[in-house]
Amino acid sequence: APAPGDDESAGRYPNGVDTNNDSADFRVFDVPTPGAPNTILIPPTTPLLIFGWVVNYSDGSPVNNSTITITNLNTSEEFTAKTNATSNYYQLVLATGTDVNATEILKFNATMSTDGSHSKVFNYAITPEDINKGGLFNFNISLNAAPSPCFIATAAYGTPLHEDINILRKFRNVVLSTNTPGKALVETYYLTSPPIANALAANNNLRALVRVLLLTPMVHFAGITLNGSLFALIIAFLAGAFVISLYPSRKYGVLAGILKAAGFGVLSIAVLTSLVFTLGWLGYTYTVCATIAAYILPLIIPISIAVVLITVIMPKYKEKRYAEKKPW
Repeated sequence: APAPGDDESAGRYPNGVDTNNDSADFRVFDVPTPGAPNTILIPPTTPLLIFGWVVNYSDGSPVNNSTITITNLNTSEEFTAKTNATSNYYQLVLATGTDVNATEILKFNATMSTDGSHSKVFNYAITPEDINKGGLFNFNISLNAAPSPCFIATAAYGTPLHEDINILRKFRNVVLSTNTPGKALVETYYLTSPPIANALAANNNLRALVRVLLLTPMVHFAGITLNGSLFALIIAFLAGAFVISLYPSRKYGVLAGILKAAGFGVLSIAVLTSLVFTLGWLGYTYTVCATIAAYILPLIIPISIAVVLITVIMPKYKEKRYAEKKPW
C-alpha cells in the first residue's frame, strides 16, 4: 500500500474492488486520518463501607482509640480505618472494583492503641452480597486480652514464645488462677518480678542456670499437674507433708519421715520464694535487691532438695550416734 505523507491518509478506492494488489487497491488521500473516538469504558466504582464498634471480649466494654488496619490479601494493599480517641467506633470506605472485589480476602488487625495489650487478627472473605448491599455494617470487633507476660521465664528463655513458657502459662490459667491463694500468688509475682527479670536478662550465665535448675523442674511439675490424674494425689501428699512437718510424731514411722522431709522441702521453697518476692519489691528502688533475688532463683530447688535429704538423713545419723554413746 502507498505510504501517506503528513496531513495525508491511505485508504481503498471507492469502488472497493479487491485485486489482491495493494498498490492498485489503495490510494493516498489529501486529508489526514480522522481520530477515532475513545471507546474504552471505565467501570464506575461504588463505595464499600465497613464500620462497627470495638469492644473488650471479656466484658463487652468499649475499647476507645484502637488501631485497625485492613489488608487485601489478594493485592497486598493495606488500609487504615478511622478511629477516635474518645470513641470505640471505627470506619473505612473502600472502592469496589479497585480496592476490593467479591471473593477477595480482607485481613483485619485490631489492637488497643494505648498499650497493645488487647488485639484481634482475623480474615474475612468479601461476598457478592457484601458488594451488593454496599459494605459490612455493624461489623463489631472483640479484642482478646494478650497473654500476661511471664517476666522471669521470658528473661530466662529470651522469648515469650518458648513452649515451656506456654506450659507455665497454662498452669497459671488452669490451676493457680482458679483459686484465691493461687490468684494471690500470681498477683504477687507480677507485682515483684519485673525488676528481677531485668537483672536476670543482663546475665547470660545466670539465665542458663535459672532455665536448668528452676524452670525445667517447674515445667515438669506443671505438665504432670495439668494431666489431671496426679493432681489430687500431689495436693494430698503436699498437704500431709506440711501438716506432719508441723506436728511430727514417731508413730507414723517411715511415712512420717518421708512426709516430714517433703514438708520441710515445701516450707523451704515457700521461704525462699517469699524472700525473692520481697527483694523484687525492693528492687524497684534498690536494683541490688533485684540482682540478689535473681541469684537466689537457681538455688530454690537445690536448697529444697538439700533440706529434704538432710531431714531424712539427720534422724538416722542421730540415732546411730546415740547408739554408739550408750554404755551397754
